[in-house]
Amino acid sequence: MKCGKCRIESPLEEAFRRRDYRGAPPLCPPCFAQAWGLWSEVGKIINLGVWIALIIRLAVGAAAAFGPSPDGRLSIFSVCAAIPAAYVASLMLATVHECVHATAAWAVGGRVHAIDIGGGGALRSVRWWGVRWSWGRFPLAGGTCIYSLPPSVATRARHVVVVAAPSAMHLVLAAALLVIARTVAEPMSAMCDVLGLLNGWMFLLNTLPRQVSVGPLRAPNDGARIDQLIGSPGALLECQRAEVILRVQEAAMDDDHAVVAATAADEVRGWEPSSERDQAFAFCLFHARQWDQVLDWARDAMVTPIADDTDGRQQFLYGVPPPSCFPRAVLIAALFRSGRISESLAEAERQHDESESELTRALAASDLAYYLARYRRTPEVPARARNLAFYAFERLPWIDRIIGTFGITQIAEGDAKTGIEYLEQADRKGTIAEYVGMRAAWRAMGLAKLGRHAEAERQIAHARLLTSERELISAAEGYAGAVAAIDDPRRPDLEGPERGVDDG
Repeated sequence: MKCGKCRIESPLEEAFRRRDYRGAPPLCPPCFAQAWGLWSEVGKIINLGVWIALIIRLAVGAAAAFGPSPDGRLSIFSVCAAIPAAYVASLMLATVHECVHATAAWAVGGRVHAIDIGGGGALRSVRWWGVRWSWGRFPLAGGTCIYSLPPSVATRARHVVVVAAPSAMHLVLAAALLVIARTVAEPMSAMCDVLGLLNGWMFLLNTLPRQVSVGPLRAPNDGARIDQLIGSPGALLECQRAEVILRVQEAAMDDDHAVVAATAADEVRGWEPSSERDQAFAFCLFHARQWDQVLDWARDAMVTPIADDTDGRQQFLYGVPPPSCFPRAVLIAALFRSGRISESLAEAERQHDESESELTRALAASDLAYYLARYRRTPEVPARARNLAFYAFERLPWIDRIIGTFGITQIAEGDAKTGIEYLEQADRKGTIAEYVGMRAAWRAMGLAKLGRHAEAERQIAHARLLTSERELISAAEGYAGAVAAIDDPRRPDLEGPERGVDDG
């Protein structure tokens, strides 16, 4: 079946959905999410109208400052000057919006982990004051502030303060700037008008509860998040789980991360039984490298798997494994990371062959392809990995993890140029830092294979900021260094990106 909007194809007809009107074309999950609800249609029209109004108002101000055209109409110069000015003003407001989230989090005793501006995959990431800053390909696509509140200060009221602070700022600024615009001359009047309208528009966008697109997923905006925090009994537990995961993920960049993760696992063990508790507990044990406990947990969880309800299947179609797939994925990863590579590959193969669900088979095929690409024990392994990755990619071509795995297998097989293209496509669709960092490490290996050593070094530095997979980063550094040390970076006798050590 083919998506009526992006024209992407997949044999999984159950993945496609239709709008509620006669003759509606089938849509893949990301396109259906973008077209979801009346707000999406009305919002696009309003958003376009606001941008046209802003550009015209800036053009009027520029004409008043620099002189209109001889016939009294707006000059081409004034209109051309208005477009980048509106762009810069919007970018500045998006950055200020996320910085206000961060300031509010610090003010109530929390910690800020990352600030991401824009969408379409990160172009650049840096770390300032203990915070990871990222800028995307499309700066006007909004942003994200990732923060956490420790249990001692984590209350609903404090979370609401952090989430609502930028909207309050936009409202105050909109009123103040529109008043100031009536008291100053052009072009300052135009700038105050535009900034006031932009702040008012951002107040509405962030206050009215709605779902927004984050890569291939749907996430609540600030208004919907406040609604959840006030009305949902489980919202605080979800925030608590996120805080533990962020704390362990942040510590994963340091030498004592195993101790931090083990302490967090003991803390989570005392929570009331819930899916949030199970996910956080498995995550902490995994980072603590307590492999026996991780494997015991995964096997116990697989004995009584959670049924794949409609919501679970839809989550998977958007890129998030349903609950029943989570322990299976943890089992495969834990076996591989603990050095029991043959068992890991056999488990992934078994899940791929025996699962009754086409969706689960596609996920297992992608996992198996990735670990085969990491393993590279025999010459035929890369081709086998590529075939498995293509099987998953053919069925779920909109999920960033699966697109990225297909690109990784291309690099492992030797086609670095094609592999890098697929990795960039995956980064445009997915924004989860861990996966973006892993893809950066693989992209560095592909760039080194192509002889682009300076770019490879930048990608390795990017990966260090985003992923906790130290072994993968070391492999990328070693491979890129080995290629750079010889005259011809395309020599066919070079060893592959990483060779696993079998457990015998």
